[in-house]
This record gives sequence, C-alpha cells and structure tokens, in this order.
Amino acid sequence: MLCTFFTNFIPMGLDLTLIAISNKANFIIDKARQNNYYAADIDKLYNTNTLKHHLKMVQAKPGDKAFEASLKELIKDSEFLTTFYPNGKYENYVFSSETRGYDTINYLLQQSLQNDHRQKSFNRNTFYGGIDIDFAKQHTRLEYIDHIKVSELSDFLNSFKFEALLSHYNYDRMINTVYKLIGADDLEGLEVEFKKLQTFYLSAKALDAFMIAKVS
Repeated sequence: MLCTFFTNFIPMGLDLTLIAISNKANFIIDKARQNNYYAADIDKLYNTNTLKHHLKMVQAKPGDKAFEASLKELIKDSEFLTTFYPNGKYENYVFSSETRGYDTINYLLQQSLQNDHRQKSFNRNTFYGGIDIDFAKQHTRLEYIDHIKVSELSDFLNSFKFEALLSHYNYDRMINTVYKLIGADDLEGLEVEFKKLQTFYLSAKALDAFMIAKVS
C-alpha cells in the first residue's frame, strides 16, 4: 500500500532523482524486490552504458559472482526498457533536483490546496512517498510509485502556476517547518525546477510510466 497522504516522513538526505519507466517493463520491480543485488543499481536502469561500465569495474575485481550475474540481467532489462523511450533518448524521463527544495514546493502546494478548499488527496512528499524497494545500500532510499499515481500527480502538479504558489511564501512562517527551506533570493531557481518537474511528469504520463524515486 502506498504511504499515507500527509505523512510525517523526513527526507533521509538532500539529493533526489526521479526515473520514469514504461509500465510495460513493470516486471523490473518484482525482480528488485526479490534480489538486493539487482535493486542496488536499479536507479541506473535508464542508462545502459553506465551499467555496462559498472559491470567492467565489477569484473575487474573478481568477487561476488551473484552480483555480476544480477548486473548482467539488469543490463539486459535496461536494453529492453530503453526501446520505449522516444528515439531511445531518456533525457526527458529523468529528473534530478538541483535546488534541493522539494519540501519548499510541498509546503506551497499544501497551502494552495487549503486556500482553494480543494477536496483532493495529496501526498505531502510529492516527489516521493511510494512503496519502499528494499536493498542493501546505506544512506539511500528507493521507492516505487505506480503508473496510476504518476498520472494523477502529473495532473495535480500541472494544475498550478508557480506565481500562485509563490503567494503563500512566507520565510518567517516557514523556516521552522520546512526542510531545507529555499530562501527568498533563490526562488527564481525554484521556479525553474518546478516547471521542469511539471514537464517531467507530463512526459512520464504520456509514456504510461511508473516511477522510481531515489532519495540519498
């Protein structure tokens, strides 16, 4: 079951990456849940060349053959799923937070919802908040968000204008409640990131994609 809306989960770190993958390749999630070695590099799934480079590094240091075998399987699956990206290009289907201001955006979205009195389910952690993918790597959290929720989030995020969100920005009121609050001098960068996020979700919805969220 997906995490409860308006959860109190605090991010494990600062860096955030979202990866959209066609739902036609959703068997990948089952493999990741069953094999920690496979899951350990699932965040690189969209880039086959990166996985192949990693494989060479693993082979150069003979050790755990199970890890090498899982990596080879991951490469095979990566080659399959990249065929669903238009022209084989994944750039529009990977989002990395540059401002690290996801909680600032979350707060502004919540305030807008309350102000508009919308009766809409909304996960406080818009950028993540799905089903944990268990794997053996410290200081990193991987989550799976299904394609239905991705589509709903796309509609939700694209129903807002950043200018309207900004009307709820109040540094003094937010400083004690918002994780890594973006200061008033950096709001232009936050706007750019919010619009990139909207575009990313539109692309993901068009692909009928599920999402892997990496917080580290």
